[in-house]
Amino acid sequence: VRDQALDVLARLGFPRRDDRGARFDPARHEAVASRPDPEAEADVVAEVVRPAYGEGDHQLRAAQVVVARPG
Repeated sequence: VRDQALDVLARLGFPRRDDRGARFDPARHEAVASRPDPEAEADVVAEVVRPAYGEGDHQLRAAQVVVARPG
């Protein structure tokens, strides 16, 4: 059922995004936490808590993410 729901969303123009490793963008991401990571660049998505669906102006919801900060 889950796979069918994801397929329907993708066909409607809202594919699921995995933004881990992407640069934090407040238009695409909602930061729910930050954590120190000495090996990561600043403002990079370290973990996706809730994935996003869609792209650009055609976005169903933003991703909830944990953002890395140099530590």
